Amino acid sequence: MRLPESIETHGYFWLAGKPDNRLTGVLRISERGEASLEMFGAFDSPSNGPPKGLPGQGLHILGVTDKAGPVTLVNCFVTEQTDVFDIELLSRSSQLSKSSLYVDCVFWRAHFDTEAICFSGMTFAVEGLDEWFALHHHPFSHDMDPTGRMSVTYTQPEPTVFQLPDNLSIAFHMGVGTSSRMFQEAITTKMSVRIESSRMRSFSEFMEVLRKVKNFICLALDRSVSFTSITGSRLELNPPHDSVVIYGQFDPYDLPKEDINIGNFLMSFNDIAHNVHEYLPRWLERYDEYEPTFNLYFAVAANPHMHLEGGFLFLVHGIESLHRRSSSEMRMPAEEFNSLRDSILQSTPDTRKNWVRDRLKYANELSLRSRIRKMVTPFSDLFGTESARETFISQVVNTRNYLTHYDQGIKEQAVTEDGELLRLHFKLEALVQLHLLRLLGIDYDQIRNMATRYPPLRRKLGIE
Repeated sequence: MRLPESIETHGYFWLAGKPDNRLTGVLRISERGEASLEMFGAFDSPSNGPPKGLPGQGLHILGVTDKAGPVTLVNCFVTEQTDVFDIELLSRSSQLSKSSLYVDCVFWRAHFDTEAICFSGMTFAVEGLDEWFALHHHPFSHDMDPTGRMSVTYTQPEPTVFQLPDNLSIAFHMGVGTSSRMFQEAITTKMSVRIESSRMRSFSEFMEVLRKVKNFICLALDRSVSFTSITGSRLELNPPHDSVVIYGQFDPYDLPKEDINIGNFLMSFNDIAHNVHEYLPRWLERYDEYEPTFNLYFAVAANPHMHLEGGFLFLVHGIESLHRRSSSEMRMPAEEFNSLRDSILQSTPDTRKNWVRDRLKYANELSLRSRIRKMVTPFSDLFGTESARETFISQVVNTRNYLTHYDQGIKEQAVTEDGELLRLHFKLEALVQLHLLRLLGIDYDQIRNMATRYPPLRRKLGIE
């Protein structure tokens, strides 16, 4: 998560269900969404050490602060507890206990007495969302009268709303804000995405959907971006506290802040607006169906500090898993293979049958070489000549085998030099991207058009 500035607020805090033991403290939230709590005193502190949460669980803390009013802190763990003595007052056993806690998630402006935190809707924004919509929504118009007086008109765009699987709906909404100075009037717009449910859902369940929708936007932007805001709403809450601001380090990695330019995207919203009501629901369905591939790809895309060899292996596993789950093709018909296997086992000594059976368990599956070749085929014209395609496939297979087993006998056939491995990594990453676009239901001609007009994808593919 990336915030415009860090937050520090003072108040008093207590364990859920134990309001009588209230301690003063300071809640801090960094620009990355990391939260910590520093308190004077300790909750139910035993004499021999700091308090501990339940096994596998953190502390559930409520509080009232000067900036937020009510707050709920979940999954809190004591990181440090110290006792400070006043030397001049030692005779009176003067002692001050100070506790520092890690806070996993902060719910701002609300108290949740139990760990079952549920919402009926959640709204979020990410970096680049405004730029992504810039070519689609044109809410401002200008007019100048004969005297030279200029007027600016803002028209609120209708939100784009459609259904998602599992009784969810999504809306892309543009909000507006104004600010005034002595000789200046400013109007700013801000895009947000709202997910609503026909029933109350747990916070963690909602966050799974938000994460998947955010990754759809990351694919469209061709870069990993951070959440900039998350709020939750509950039907039973009334204004002015009808929304709960949520803070936490929800991005799995420390993502770098990037300059995002309008139009420099793999897919702008304007490109897919006519079919986004089909693409996003299909994205969520495909995410569940091919989750290993999605997770491996976004782990690589979101972690610029990942070791090059590790990232390459993630991508190989991702494309292999995608083919395995999307195709039931085998080396030979199942009946033929089963007959051959049974024949081999019949002629095998009993003491070796289990060993041979284990070796034959996956013998009818396609090799990695065959799977990569089949994944390249639909986009063969983007991977050069037949000779260039075979070289690429061999390099992927040989490099994967070497990096998996470090067999010196195949090192010469593998790509190990950093520059060459980086180029191979990019080309493989492009192959995964092409297939993620295909899973959305985008036809091959449109995907090829994206690949040839979008400079970063052209560079990954090595297209001059």
